[in-house]
Amino acid sequence: TVGVISFQLDGGLIDANSAFERMSGYTLDELRAFHHWQALTAPDFAAVTARHALDLAGRGETPPYEQQMVRKDGGRWWGLCAPRRIAGDGPSAECIEFIIDVSDAKAAEDALRRSEARQLFLLQMNERLRSLSDPGDIQFEAARSVGEYLGASRVGYAEDQNDGESVVIARNYTRGVPALEGRYHYRDYGHQLLLGLQSGRTVTRAD
Repeated sequence: TVGVISFQLDGGLIDANSAFERMSGYTLDELRAFHHWQALTAPDFAAVTARHALDLAGRGETPPYEQQMVRKDGGRWWGLCAPRRIAGDGPSAECIEFIIDVSDAKAAEDALRRSEARQLFLLQMNERLRSLSDPGDIQFEAARSVGEYLGASRVGYAEDQNDGESVVIARNYTRGVPALEGRYHYRDYGHQLLLGLQSGRTVTRAD
């Protein structure tokens, strides 16, 4: 379960075990064909690996660290990396690195953070709405809370008029864009929108 690679600090990969081949999706021959091991690192983590490479060149070791890496299929995965210099010195040193795939653990952490953020959002919105009694004010404050939480430019309620043709927007939260208050017709948004809403499904439109 532990990937192991050896590499030239300023160059390509020398060797890799089968665990790392499975993690990365590359065969050993494909890994050796890379001009530089940095090609396996997600671009936004290049500075992280460069900083640890300086430690390896100067001190021969660096604390374990996490980075995102790129699989052969283009997908990303999280690796917990523990490198050490084993021969030579400076930029031309030969190093070995032990790597554990911690993608599942990172996904669980991210899900927990999202859940906590949602709970905090709901508590804050509840506090905003607690003292309100007017339905219009409640709608607006709920829309404003959602808009600020999502960073959206417009959030509002569209009330169906039970005529199969139109909705009315009384108030909506906006940020930097015009408000869309008034009556709007389903036909302007395509027949599938009304069918989706009537079936009770959540409807998403890219436009």
